[in-house]
Amino acid sequence: ARGGFGGLLLYRLGCAALMALGFRLVTRQALPALVALGVVLLLPWADRPMMLSLALFPTVLALCERRRFGWLVAVTWLGIVLHRAALLCYAIVAARAVHLALARLCARWPRLSIVAGPPPSRRTLVAALAAAVAAPLVGLANPQGMAAFTTGLDVAGSRMMRMYIAEFQALGPAALWSWDGAWAAVAAVAIAARVIVAVRRRERAPVDAWHLGLVVLFA
Repeated sequence: ARGGFGGLLLYRLGCAALMALGFRLVTRQALPALVALGVVLLLPWADRPMMLSLALFPTVLALCERRRFGWLVAVTWLGIVLHRAALLCYAIVAARAVHLALARLCARWPRLSIVAGPPPSRRTLVAALAAAVAAPLVGLANPQGMAAFTTGLDVAGSRMMRMYIAEFQALGPAALWSWDGAWAAVAAVAIAARVIVAVRRRERAPVDAWHLGLVVLFA
């Protein structure tokens, strides 16, 4: 509380560094890291406690992309210790495990495999499924215990809290009629078009159903 604006600035810089780490795991280019720095410094709500967990989210996505499931258990544990917003990370890890299982099942059909994505080895699939189960279990070892998992549901179920906390407000289809929805639609169309081209050429694309699902989910 005594840090003043300097403390808040350091907090934002720390969150930006965490976001930049996630982008760095995926690409060697400096632009994504610079974008992370600018976004965190300019967001009006970036001083909220949940920003630490959200800053880890790009790292979780990057580890899912690179199939580093052992590290995911540690990163998601750190996220839930910082804030319950990390619950979203557990959902992403589980979704990635399901996606890899489907990709392995689709491996026998070449064109469908292009859509589903590169099939994982048996060892990778076992690691993904193990991480999906182990991550939330390890996450119970946090200062709040089970409450870190359940209080979010309690808040989401409270009509009064949903009125005042933006991320718990009910959003209908009309919320997609915005700049965020427009960018999501452009990204979804671009991914779908690239996958269609890859299927016709019978070659793998740098994107697949996993990336399309992420765009649709966070639209």
